[in-house]
Amino acid sequence: MEDTEYLPLNQLFDSIGIIEKGIERIYHHLLLNKRIDNLKEVCDQFNLSLKRGYKICSVLSDLELVQIYDRPMKIHIATPIMILWQDLIQNRIEDLSSQFNEKREKCESAIEDFTRNYKLDQQVVQEPVEFINYSVSNFDESYHQFLAQSECKIAIGIRYDNPLISMIHEDRFQNIPDDMRTSMRAGMSRIKENLRSINVQVIFNSEVAKDLLSSNEFKLLTNHVEPYNLEFKKLEIHVTDEAFSNFSLTDNELIQPSFDPTNILIGAYISRNKNIYQIFYDKFNEIFEKGIPMNRFITEQKDIGIDSLSETQLFVLCVM
Repeated sequence: MEDTEYLPLNQLFDSIGIIEKGIERIYHHLLLNKRIDNLKEVCDQFNLSLKRGYKICSVLSDLELVQIYDRPMKIHIATPIMILWQDLIQNRIEDLSSQFNEKREKCESAIEDFTRNYKLDQQVVQEPVEFINYSVSNFDESYHQFLAQSECKIAIGIRYDNPLISMIHEDRFQNIPDDMRTSMRAGMSRIKENLRSINVQVIFNSEVAKDLLSSNEFKLLTNHVEPYNLEFKKLEIHVTDEAFSNFSLTDNELIQPSFDPTNILIGAYISRNKNIYQIFYDKFNEIFEKGIPMNRFITEQKDIGIDSLSETQLFVLCVM
């Protein structure tokens, strides 16, 4: 097998910070054969020393990707494979986010020391941009806009892959660890409480709205959210044919989503720059006024097959 054919596995291990010569070959063998009964034969097949084979199996075991049995030594691939890898990737993203936050704090501390030492306090210092990592285990912060003090405005002009929706679509809720499930419920309860005291306005691009309304995920997520019996102070959703990018506004924050190259949501950037905020605030109001209410929109779209939406269903659209 050519080395280039191992590239996907190489990239996968590299993405979680694992650089171990030959690991992609041993794991490739396990993916195809599910187990290794004779490690020396497999190492010889891939021109690896037995010592290197033991080291690779140790790393795979630390990652909980294999189960090793002694006397005689047997290596079995751990399952379910996709869930194990999704957990590894999620942990890696959280580690990188934590490293980013630590470095950001050092940068902020450095500029504060510089400003103080050279008496530059009178000069205007722009607020740094904050990054929030998207995580289903940190549910409320992932939907930061719904924690506004008095109002939030949400513009949804592009559909992207949301890890939460993927989890619902694949019916992986049954496999969520108890601590993550508890965290999600606590986050949803916090959002529920806040929705009673804020005004929410949302503008959808018409094509995105039709796509979401026709999706199976919309029905599944509605089933998960309805038991919370959400109450809203004010929820207004409009739809327009105009094209625009995704962004959200709270009382004094501009929130812009961040995607990876495959269009999967990974987090959001938060800016409190007053000038930039005002530009997006005016832009939102202009687009929102051009739109029509969502329930009027669906009555005009006979192919959708929905007569009207409850406030809970309207809210579900906003988190997809």
